[in-house]
Amino acid sequence: MITGLVCSACRSLEPECADDFDSDWIKKLTIDNPFEVQQIFKIGEGIENKCQGLSAQGVIVKDHVMYRLYDSGLCQTFDLSDITKPVKIASFELGSHKYSNHANCAQGFVDENGDLLIYVSGIYGGKTYVERITTTGSNLIQTITLPEMDFLDRTTALNAVCSDDGDLWFFGSGGTNLLFARARKPFIGEGDVTLISDDIFDFWAEDGYVYDDDVWQGGKVYNGLLFMLFGSRNSKRHLAIYDTRSHVRITDIDFSDTILEEPEDCEIISEGILIVTNGGNHFYLIRPRS
Repeated sequence: MITGLVCSACRSLEPECADDFDSDWIKKLTIDNPFEVQQIFKIGEGIENKCQGLSAQGVIVKDHVMYRLYDSGLCQTFDLSDITKPVKIASFELGSHKYSNHANCAQGFVDENGDLLIYVSGIYGGKTYVERITTTGSNLIQTITLPEMDFLDRTTALNAVCSDDGDLWFFGSGGTNLLFARARKPFIGEGDVTLISDDIFDFWAEDGYVYDDDVWQGGKVYNGLLFMLFGSRNSKRHLAIYDTRSHVRITDIDFSDTILEEPEDCEIISEGILIVTNGGNHFYLIRPRS
């Protein structure tokens, strides 16, 4: 449940909100100290919601650049030096561009050579695409395929992200369960990889899930926490935060009354939680209470 002031039409971050804000807020989130909302800002007007007519999906922000992904593996980049006024840099196809790449969400890291590698959730066929990306182009360097397992069959749909702990995290649904799994991240030098059951070293399920009532979307894993988005135009729109060590959902932020579009993915930045949606030419920033 959202607490505190909710501002749904702010064009910029108000100074009084920034004065006492702790940019290391994520390091302080625990089961005993869950996320509380201070404000929600609607910002960034002018950002394209579609690319070549295809819907917006995943997002990554690195070094003040937003990498905005679209269905089939398209990408547009934006300079976020001023987060309230994004400036478009480029538009291009990912190396994994094809009809079956939904690009539902993404997360990555900067490698030892200083290159940004992103792990893109294709969703269909259990595929995750690893891209070496810049602000103006991208190359596919690895494809990772989920294994056939009791809880990871081909009817299961899962996101896949490479978290800041260096592992792969999968989250999504199968039947009436939300599913969560942690796996080893293959070395790039291994080439294309199909994971095996021994690569999965943590798993849990949350029963009683009904997809049509609570559509799962994208998410990220940072600092041992999974930020998982849910919702559509016709269902509750909210963000669940899980402690990945205890498997406990430590908080749930319902923003149905504030964010009216379908939430697609999120990114964790120093200013708070950035939410991108499918609909509207803007995005949202959820500012945590310090």
